[in-house]
Amino acid sequence: MLKQDVVIATHVLFEAQIAPPRERFQLADDLWEGKLEKKTAERVLDSCEPPGYWPKKPKRLFSQLYAFVREPAPAEPSGIWDSDLRLQTCIALSRLIQPTSIGFEYAARITYNSDGSVSEIIPGPVKGFGAEAYVANKNGCNWLARNDLNALKEILRHLPLSNFPQRVQRALWYHEYAARSRDVSVRWTLICTALEALVHTDLHGSTKQFTKRVSQLASELGTIQFSEDAAKEAYEFRSRISHGQGSATLDINTQGLYEQMEEVPRETIVRAMRDPDFARIFERDEGIRTQWPLRRVPQASETPASKERGN
Repeated sequence: MLKQDVVIATHVLFEAQIAPPRERFQLADDLWEGKLEKKTAERVLDSCEPPGYWPKKPKRLFSQLYAFVREPAPAEPSGIWDSDLRLQTCIALSRLIQPTSIGFEYAARITYNSDGSVSEIIPGPVKGFGAEAYVANKNGCNWLARNDLNALKEILRHLPLSNFPQRVQRALWYHEYAARSRDVSVRWTLICTALEALVHTDLHGSTKQFTKRVSQLASELGTIQFSEDAAKEAYEFRSRISHGQGSATLDINTQGLYEQMEEVPRETIVRAMRDPDFARIFERDEGIRTQWPLRRVPQASETPASKERGN
């Protein structure tokens, strides 16, 4: 009997932004993205919701947008959805390429009969806090486009995660925990922690390490504008939150700062997965100290010897 582990992304009916039509996209030998058969998808949605007791069952105001599917599901341990985190890792990586709000409230293991009919649906174990995900930019598209899937497929070729430095792995999961948190204060702190996982090497001088190295890292990536002043403002904001001196809200002043900050770990992790030389920087503290020094190295024209020659 065929078994699938699935995660369904949903779409609110009559939403202003309409996602393009979905065709099945093979991400890896055992992973694909696309639409489950409509009746099967509806059964998964029903299975993952409390049945309630209704005189007349209310109409569902959302539907399947697309699904991530692992086929076949792992045989062992029997009946345990996503036992080796392969689906959750795939979705965490997809958020590096395009942040989306696909969560795990509609996750399940489906067992099919030999004739293709559904035999059993067991809801996944991720419930309550952590089952949903959120995006900071409410105006962006909340789905994966074809080019996003191509990029995700390329990254999946480099798995398992154990191939990468511990710093990169930790940054990925802090980013994922932030995505599963709605509270901006929690997200802000987690994204800062993801960045600290990448660049901090010493017990003391945390603010200096963050502001100088994160801005240098962003500059090296070449696609993000995140200055030293911006890094300092972000880290000071994080410190106020962490020390109980206030909470964060995304307003006209902080929205852009947060979105810029969130881009840095995303771009860094993706580059580390694609570029072995870049990934090696994160293997040792000394590599980080050398690549992104805390003190500016004087230019040749600024050294005492050069000044003496110029006199």
